[in-house]
Amino acid sequence: MFDAVMDSRPPDAAAVGTRPWPAPLRTDQAAALRLYLQAVAAYEQAAAAASSAQARPEIAPLRRVAQRVVDSLRDDSAPLLGLCTLKGLKTPPGRIVRTHGVNTMILAVALAQTAGLPRLVQVQVGLAGLLHDLGRDTGMAAAPHGIATVNALLRFRAIEDVAVLAVAALCHDATVAPAASSEDGVAAIVRIADAYDTLTAREGLDGSPDLVLAFLLRNRSAGFDAALVRCFARCLGMYPPGTAVQLEDGSVGLVMRAALPASPAGPLVRVCCKADGTPVAEDVWARSGVRVVTSVDAAAFGIDPAQFFAPRA
Repeated sequence: MFDAVMDSRPPDAAAVGTRPWPAPLRTDQAAALRLYLQAVAAYEQAAAAASSAQARPEIAPLRRVAQRVVDSLRDDSAPLLGLCTLKGLKTPPGRIVRTHGVNTMILAVALAQTAGLPRLVQVQVGLAGLLHDLGRDTGMAAAPHGIATVNALLRFRAIEDVAVLAVAALCHDATVAPAASSEDGVAAIVRIADAYDTLTAREGLDGSPDLVLAFLLRNRSAGFDAALVRCFARCLGMYPPGTAVQLEDGSVGLVMRAALPASPAGPLVRVCCKADGTPVAEDVWARSGVRVVTSVDAAAFGIDPAQFFAPRA
């Protein structure tokens, strides 16, 4: 259902040799994209089964996807975090498949790992993030959508496995659970990941990942757990993957990897435009230690993050 041909050349080793992390390689990004597409396909199958009167969705395939995401993020979080810039996939015959559930899963697991939660809890967080919005994709008319999601979850065979998932689905829906209501740790993590992915889908500079992250840090009245939001900021960095930035030499690029804590090197940036606005087609990487001046609107410079995180031939 989802096919893609991945192709990107490795960066110039001389340009990034002094960085304390490996540059994104073709095999790393290709493997992350395959996992991402498998997660989208598994979610689509579960949504179709949950909306059918004849089928009963299985939780086991989704749990296996969440386990693989947990392991992939533990090994190297940057490729999957970068793929969260995808806000939909076009499939024949032109249908747009929502990727919000998969993005929320990835972001929620990354936060759970940064918070130091056990692997089993990370998998549970991943499942809750993946399925938190299931009601929107099952064709159920029930409103609000948090309740529709619970109704969809009740169709799963292993009913004993969905209690925590149902709580997360209800808590993230403000029409069911007000922002000030109490919630468990899994639901609190999903609420943050859900908000971040939703807000970064906005067009223009308003959807810039760094500005969205700053908004979450400031907006305490929205009911986000302050400690978890600070942990989320440590996880993503000041300029999260997918942020279009202007460098001190005037060039514009895309953050592929966030800066490590206390690292003077700054984020790993793939240069997309020279200071005079000329597009850069080949792989050019900002020198280690080059300072980021500010974030910019990617679309204004003709930058499509999907071309770099999910390259296609």
